[in-house]
Amino acid sequence: MKYLLKDDENVYTVAEGQLQPVEYDTITADLFSQYGTDTEPETDLILQLTHPVILCFSDNDFTAEAKISATPRMPQVLTSAWQAFDDTVVGIKNITLTGSDNIKCRFRFEETGDWMIWNVDSSGWQAAGSNDWNTKGEVEVATDYPEQIAGVQLQFLFETQEDYINEAVVYYINVKEE
Repeated sequence: MKYLLKDDENVYTVAEGQLQPVEYDTITADLFSQYGTDTEPETDLILQLTHPVILCFSDNDFTAEAKISATPRMPQVLTSAWQAFDDTVVGIKNITLTGSDNIKCRFRFEETGDWMIWNVDSSGWQAAGSNDWNTKGEVEVATDYPEQIAGVQLQFLFETQEDYINEAVVYYINVKEE
């Protein structure tokens, strides 16, 4: 079995533990013969590619079987946004999260605004530094961001492979039109 890696239109071989680009016109048996490696590429090399494809070739009869498990590097950050275009939305009452207990998050109430966290000690919102995050428990006690908003962005921090988020619900404060 011979292996090559492909990322978009580029093909790579592994030489001395590093990805090396391969010049080619067409992917052929000769390309594998000349540049293919005998061992499967290491995960660290695959993760260097944006759209990795593992190519393999054998001139023997064989049955191909692939077992792939993807484990992201930690920490991972996921950002999700909700829009609130209705003029009756005048703020956020609270936010509930369903997920692992050690999930962390922070908020932004305008697309270009500062990231915010709930300060448990002062029971109020404050600007978040780059390393400031709320825990799930702190989010559940956060209340009333009473300002006109166009939407809300939540950013979640996954520090372990066991962290997960199933649901985030934003409860808006509305006023009736007169």
